[in-house]
Amino acid sequence: MWPTAVVSLWRKVVMLGMTGDDAELMAMIERHDYLWALWTPWRAESSGGDDIMRECGDLERKILATPVFTAAGLAGKKRVIERAALDDDDGNVAAVLKADAERAR
Repeated sequence: MWPTAVVSLWRKVVMLGMTGDDAELMAMIERHDYLWALWTPWRAESSGGDDIMRECGDLERKILATPVFTAAGLAGKKRVIERAALDDDDGNVAAVLKADAERAR
């Protein structure tokens, strides 16, 4: 369901010509980096590991759906997407990254 939300948000950004900084996006990326560093294989076996990975998954979808306006935001978004190994069989992730790259120039 979230790919439809991503496409919808992307259309709004393009149609409205939204510009800005990536403060909210960067905060989400920093939180994801922090959680990713906390997660270890031994935590996966404990109850805390599930909570960490669940929050990471939520952040990954939000980060993907958030428009990028800066080179730093784009680099952070790509890092999160690469770590998460998001499935892109339908090309939605590539389309979002392409639009982000054009906007972040």
